[in-house]
Amino acid sequence: HRRGARSGMTACPVWSPLSGASLTDRVFAGGTPVGVTEVAQRRDERAEYQRRLCAAHPGEALVAAKLNIAGPVKSTPVIAQGFAALMGRLDAALAANVSGIAPGRPVETVADWTGDAGPARFLIVAATPADVKRAVAAVEDHEPGGRLRDLDVWFQPGPAAPARALSRTELGESPRQCLVCERGARGCARSRRHSLADLQAATARLMQDALLAEAAPYGHEVPGGHATMPGPDPSIRQQPAPASETLPR
Repeated sequence: HRRGARSGMTACPVWSPLSGASLTDRVFAGGTPVGVTEVAQRRDERAEYQRRLCAAHPGEALVAAKLNIAGPVKSTPVIAQGFAALMGRLDAALAANVSGIAPGRPVETVADWTGDAGPARFLIVAATPADVKRAVAAVEDHEPGGRLRDLDVWFQPGPAAPARALSRTELGESPRQCLVCERGARGCARSRRHSLADLQAATARLMQDALLAEAAPYGHEVPGGHATMPGPDPSIRQQPAPASETLPR
């Protein structure tokens, strides 16, 4: 199934009028902290689901999309709306920028995952993994709020080969940038160069950029007011991340 850019969506409030709250406080309000164990379990479940999807779609590319959210709070009402805004621009970017994409079936959203460990979306693209990876790297680098997106491209090289992710470096692309500075994200994370407060402040600013870009065609104002944004698309399965023994097939 596919969805139009804004069809089937309903308006819902994004920025709550929290008196005196900073932008960071508003973005992270209402979330439940998760621990390292929950994050690791979610990562393992996601990897297993990605392997199954790659096996079920040989010759196509899987885009596994999530957000780069530092700290223990990874899902709030505003984060959910930001994820919807960021993903809403992804389909159009893929369809417009992936060369050799199969006509009539460019992008298929398989499932959305929800939960305290953060939202995720899985898309099948009928094109070569290298073309898809170049397109999603451009989205991460140049779209509003793009550095918040974590867009992995998975594929199965052959019937007997295990599924794997395609890296930026394999295609000669520059590493993903840090949320705070212009350095590579991996190096900053490894050295813990930035404080959690700085990372969350950068996250809030990028989230605001994404929501402003999505709200602009509607004439809404986002900061300091009551903005409205498209709600979840009812045509896509909204489901919590499954327990490992009950992964969807």
